[in-house]
Amino acid sequence: MKRVDRYLASVLLLGALPVLMLLLGLFGFVTLAEELEDVGKGQFEDADALRVALLTLPRIAIDLLPVAALLGGVMALGDLAGEHELTVLRAAGMSQWRLAYPLFAAAVLLSGIVLIAQQYVVPVLEHAATELRGKALVSTVHGGKTTEFWTRDATHFIRVGDVRYGTIPLDIEIYDLSSNRTVRRVLHAESADVIGPGRWLLRGVSETRITVSRSTTSERGVTQVQVTHHQQATRAWQSFLSPEQMTSLIAPIQTLTVTDLYNYAEYLDGAGLNSHRYRFRFWQILSMPVGLLAMCLLGLPFVLGSVRSRPAGVRILFGATVGIGFYLVEQTASQLTMLYELPASPMAVLPDVMLLGASIFTLARVE
Repeated sequence: MKRVDRYLASVLLLGALPVLMLLLGLFGFVTLAEELEDVGKGQFEDADALRVALLTLPRIAIDLLPVAALLGGVMALGDLAGEHELTVLRAAGMSQWRLAYPLFAAAVLLSGIVLIAQQYVVPVLEHAATELRGKALVSTVHGGKTTEFWTRDATHFIRVGDVRYGTIPLDIEIYDLSSNRTVRRVLHAESADVIGPGRWLLRGVSETRITVSRSTTSERGVTQVQVTHHQQATRAWQSFLSPEQMTSLIAPIQTLTVTDLYNYAEYLDGAGLNSHRYRFRFWQILSMPVGLLAMCLLGLPFVLGSVRSRPAGVRILFGATVGIGFYLVEQTASQLTMLYELPASPMAVLPDVMLLGASIFTLARVE
């Protein structure tokens, strides 16, 4: 029986692999085309665009995996049903639930791989891709092997020493320049919370003002420099960073690890700030195995019926329709949750649980 389990699990995995590769090639090509639009900006070259596209493929593969599992499972299991192999297994006494066991095991294996990749692989690759994209910003540099970030506009310089959880700037220095290009004010902050587009809340602020005046009491004149210091616990600051510069500094939410999402949400709650979107993303990742399990199981009741009345084209259409429909429902639920700040954990888990319930219901109706 273990040999049969391994056989069915391998059929599902090997059936999903070519589908995943095909979808990954299509989406990877689109990503490469988008990155090529930035070639020629700053120091961004063709090779950088290609490397960015390659570095983002693991994240794209994770997003496509449920759909690939459904399409691959429907086609692979449909071939077994067409060759009457599933009929023989049913005649040997295997119920639909027993046939679903190896598919469940394959889904658990895939879920474990995905969660490990989300924690240890994808964030590293996405960080490297973000640094490469930063080469397209003319006035922005990263500090080589260090984590420092420098950028400027016409009258300001900013240095960020590090970024905690990929979202909290640390050790910040902001230099304001006068009209004659001399430094007139320096702000240093221990950390900052990015609370909105162009809105930062600086914490542990030290302000240094430099006032230069020229005395005219003598023929040669005397230049006087006055330096004043001021301390503040918090201070609002209107950022001059462009959206592209912010993307280079602050990691996009989809690139954060599971632990970073949780820790940052706890930090925001402790600071009295809104953590809704980070908690929602956290629960989305944790609920992904449920959706993947549902996709792996959903193809089985479809192929256990009459295979002659369901040719390969119909099976593929079924898989594509369910996969695209689930993706649209999940995206719609995400947008509604973010727009109206609906409860994060129930709304993240609900689409996956509903799909799993539909899979179990249809499987239970198989005779």
